[in-house]
Amino acid sequence: MRQALDIGGLFLIKPNLKELRALSGEDIDESDQLVRMVRGLVEAGKCAAVLVSLGAQGALLATRELSERISAPTVRKLSAVGAGDSQVGAVTLKLAQGASLSEAARYGVAAGSAATMTAGSELCRRADTDRLFACSPAAGARRRWRAGLAARGASLAAGSTPRFIGAADDGSRPRPLLQGCGDLVGGDLSANGY
Repeated sequence: MRQALDIGGLFLIKPNLKELRALSGEDIDESDQLVRMVRGLVEAGKCAAVLVSLGAQGALLATRELSERISAPTVRKLSAVGAGDSQVGAVTLKLAQGASLSEAARYGVAAGSAATMTAGSELCRRADTDRLFACSPAAGARRRWRAGLAARGASLAAGSTPRFIGAADDGSRPRPLLQGCGDLVGGDLSANGY
């Protein structure tokens, strides 16, 4: 990835947090630090967009126009193997179908979460991905990643198991976790952690 970034002009890169740390040579502990780092890649012309997978924390999508935090649903985790590959495949599929980058990223997070519901190295199942995606919040209700998030006590390093799908920007209550998706996640729930 470093060699491709050195050339620049890429459309999208999808590192996980560990890969981004290796690229930058820095520890990334705070949300504002993460946003600055990925926006720096975009502003420098290295790529048009960065989608950082954050495991159970979801993902951060950044372009010149936006920095958006996409929450991952909490699902019963069997294995994290293949979650990142499932996320990339799902993003690519949605972009090829003409979806916006934001919608494609949200579908990718659903696919990564769906992959953690499978055993061993099995990738996501399309039906699980589609149902998790259908239960994700609409564009207007997704949490926006704000530079001040860390100041309000939400550090990436601290991490917490999501209890809601998104939180409305308008201050209204977030929707309960996976409302209408009980058949996917019944039983003990754990953070997906890919």
